[in-house]
Amino acid sequence: MEQKYRSPYTGIVIPLNKLFTSDYQIEHIIPQSRFFDDSFSNKVICEAEVNKLKDNQLGLEFIKNHHGEKVTLNFGKIVEIFSEEAYQDFVKINYTKNKGKMKKLLLEDI
Repeated sequence: MEQKYRSPYTGIVIPLNKLFTSDYQIEHIIPQSRFFDDSFSNKVICEAEVNKLKDNQLGLEFIKNHHGEKVTLNFGKIVEIFSEEAYQDFVKINYTKNKGKMKKLLLEDI
């Protein structure tokens, strides 16, 4: 609910009937390989393929490196990674109630 049922990197609605399937994953905004933070404020849900593409990058770093890229999901849908401006707007609008998560989503560096 905190995410307003949307992926933070594409803005696409996460269908409730797919939420608990392999099509979506819990994703660490700051990758655990770079800084161990397993707190709720470091987790979001996104498409499994987007999470794989994000790999070892911070949220904003991923957006800067992959903005506009199209990703084909397992179930055939094609999604587009946010532009940097759209991502920042989305984060500022949707994460106002969780300042810690908002800050992590907008981190430029650890």
